[in-house]
Amino acid sequence: MSKFILETHAHTHEVSDHAKATGVQVVDRCIRWGYNGVIITDHFNSFKSFGEISWEEKMDRYLSGYRAAKAHAPDGFQVFLGMEISFSCARNDYLVYGFDEDFLYRNSGLVSMEPETFRPFADANGLLFFHAHPFRFGTTIVEPYLLDGIEVHNGSRKYSSDPATANAWADTWGLIKIAGSDYHGSMFNGTSEDIAPGGIGLCWPPDTIGDVVAQLREKKHEVYMGKLGSPNQIR
Repeated sequence: MSKFILETHAHTHEVSDHAKATGVQVVDRCIRWGYNGVIITDHFNSFKSFGEISWEEKMDRYLSGYRAAKAHAPDGFQVFLGMEISFSCARNDYLVYGFDEDFLYRNSGLVSMEPETFRPFADANGLLFFHAHPFRFGTTIVEPYLLDGIEVHNGSRKYSSDPATANAWADTWGLIKIAGSDYHGSMFNGTSEDIAPGGIGLCWPPDTIGDVVAQLREKKHEVYMGKLGSPNQIR
């Protein structure tokens, strides 16, 4: 059976700083590149720039890119909700999967946490917690017991994330491996594609983000680093 190829890390212009592609354009790009679905992982901390509006209004705006992508997606293409979040203790970013829209409206204190307090919170809420581009310059190492996994391939060509070290680190500590394009839709060397594609191949098509989380926990997925037609199975 062919794999369901999922983009795990993409940003929309509606929400994320520096993102140039709208939710609609993200879906179109993912389809063009051969993905079967995408997790929209807009920068959760962007809500701080939304002005003096209520939390509900902030979350309405935060979800606007995801909702635009989901509304545009054709039959057979899945759009799931995720986030990229930062805490105050270091210049690290984290990918979080396993929640729905209502979760965001109910949890206004997320960014006031740190990895040490987010870990039990993630466990209590069935979330997966990944260090995004963990060995990019300027980031700090996180104690492995605080994480479910790490992004062993980040497709941004603007930054070096040291995939070899990330892969070895995941093997050493038994962490779940994921890969993503970190797509922002911005220019790179005069072209509109600023990424080297990356993603995961799931054994069966997911209907919900919970299905994605379940397959990741079982570590039965493939990791794609580069051309999607040539999976690099490094788990």
